[in-house]
Amino acid sequence: MRKITIGILCLFLVNSTFAQSESKELSSLKKEVSGLQTSQNRIKNDVIVLTNKNRKAESRISTLEAANNELKSKLDSLQVAYDDLASNQKADKTELSESINQTNDKVQATEEILSSRTIWGMGGIFLLLLALAATVWAFMKKFKSGSTSIDDVRKAQSSLEQAQENIRKAQEKMQEETIQLDNKLIEVLSNQPVPTPTTIDDGEIDHSLTLKVADEIVKIEMNLSRMDESIKGYKQLSRGVQRIKDNFKANDYEIVDMLGKPYQAGMKAAVTFVTDDTLEPGQQIISRIIKPQVNYKQVMIQAAQIEVSQAE
Repeated sequence: MRKITIGILCLFLVNSTFAQSESKELSSLKKEVSGLQTSQNRIKNDVIVLTNKNRKAESRISTLEAANNELKSKLDSLQVAYDDLASNQKADKTELSESINQTNDKVQATEEILSSRTIWGMGGIFLLLLALAATVWAFMKKFKSGSTSIDDVRKAQSSLEQAQENIRKAQEKMQEETIQLDNKLIEVLSNQPVPTPTTIDDGEIDHSLTLKVADEIVKIEMNLSRMDESIKGYKQLSRGVQRIKDNFKANDYEIVDMLGKPYQAGMKAAVTFVTDDTLEPGQQIISRIIKPQVNYKQVMIQAAQIEVSQAE
């Protein structure tokens, strides 16, 4: 009996020890399971966050793709607009060049007519002066012979005054016709925009058309400098010239004013010197502009060709 009791006690102790061991292992497993569940929950949360971020990224990508497609469409439109603009500028440049050439042809033709008229006019004036000289000679002959009357003197004075008036009217008529031609050219140039500089194959900027217009403007200014302000159309032409020069300035071009200005030694210009007895010794004045100095963005793109008057 005693042995049985001891055996039961031993079995109880073994079971108790085993139960305690199982309880510890179960507790440990529970902790591990709990930790795994926590990790799983954390992973689930991370997956949800990543899913949301992925959705946002996909939405952002979709928006960027739409914006990119829109930009491509706009770039295509801009390319088409640029091609059209380049084509229009080329056409405008050709049209302006043709207009200037046509106007120059008309001016040249009219100048030839004026030259012809001038020759005939000068011939008429010469004949008039010849007749006047004959009258004066006859008058002097009568004067020396003592047969001159007051009426003869008055007739001679009247003939001289009439000749002078005819010469003045002929000159005024030619100047008016010149102003009319120049006003037509100014009208053509005013209706065209300032030519846009273009880049040629070697990378340089082509200003040739603008320089051509500048040359025409200076020719007109030279004509104005030889005329009286009272000539019909003078003020209108002068305003037209200034308007075009101001338009040039607004587009970064400058036609440098040199006519009538003192000449300074060392000027970057091709210079021809002529003698003018009306000037004081040492005085030098720019009296003619053959080609103007033209600047683009304050840099000279054409040097002037000028004529300078000076005393002997």
